[in-house]
Amino acid sequence: MITVSITSTSTRHGVTYYTIQLKLPLRTISVDRRFQEFETLHNELCRELGINRGDFPYELPKKRLNWLHSSETLADERKPELDRWLNEVIRDGSIQNLPALEEFLRLPQNFKFEPSMFRESAHGLQVFTGDIDDSNWLDVHRQLTAAVNTALPQDVTDRMKLRSVITKTYLPLAHKLESSLERSKLKSKELERRKGLITQTLSAIRTLSDNLTSSKPADPHVPGAFSSQTGQTPLGGSKRVFGGGETKDTVNLSKQELLQEQIKIHQNQDQEVEQLRQIVARQRQLGVAIGNEVDEQNEMLDQFGEDIDNVTVKLDKARLRAKKIL
Repeated sequence: MITVSITSTSTRHGVTYYTIQLKLPLRTISVDRRFQEFETLHNELCRELGINRGDFPYELPKKRLNWLHSSETLADERKPELDRWLNEVIRDGSIQNLPALEEFLRLPQNFKFEPSMFRESAHGLQVFTGDIDDSNWLDVHRQLTAAVNTALPQDVTDRMKLRSVITKTYLPLAHKLESSLERSKLKSKELERRKGLITQTLSAIRTLSDNLTSSKPADPHVPGAFSSQTGQTPLGGSKRVFGGGETKDTVNLSKQELLQEQIKIHQNQDQEVEQLRQIVARQRQLGVAIGNEVDEQNEMLDQFGEDIDNVTVKLDKARLRAKKIL
């Protein structure tokens, strides 16, 4: 399986470089790139796809005012966002083999990404037995989240297997990710962000487990059973019980699709809360920065007032001397 992650950052001649590590089946490639090079790649991919920059499906971190952030803080904030963006790009079948991306990652000649390279095991999750640290945390979390979001059992046997995977793989790995944050050396803002991510993932795992326990697959041969083919309940049969009442958007969904929709809604809500938290935090930063600048301006005005007073005193003394001379 192929993995790509931004493992670290470094500064040379005042410029921040992001170290990209791409693990291929037979080798590992490490490339250092500046943020400006990510923007250039974004523009080149848009050109090769024949679309406008605003139509590109994946969004790069936005530029920020440097005077509000130190270069180290800015790099720490951009690193996980660039990591996410790069993973989305290389998993997109319409983008992953474009020349601009191949050159950016310095891929071997004639190498091509294949869908099978991103397939995982254990119901979408490759069993992870190594240590989890700050550098690989996001990569492991991404794999776990992807596995949970795509875990849709089709029959009784598959449901039994998935229950076992949840107990033996999903939950232990999620708790391992959670406990690794206790010894993390990340900045407080990034640490809080990751705690929020793993909380969302644990919630999704529990939702998946609860739905596996509370619902049973329909048998189309039993009168009154729910039909996932038509999304209808036969007259006089039992109705599907899944949270609130049915709506026009859910009535035609199978139980697996409904579960996926529920998980997606929870994730969207969590993302909205996280975005709101980030907006509030940014507004607070702006307020602090403006307050600091006002304090500096006040100090300058105070100094200016003192200088005027000193000049006034000197002028008064000069006038007295002039009167004595005259």
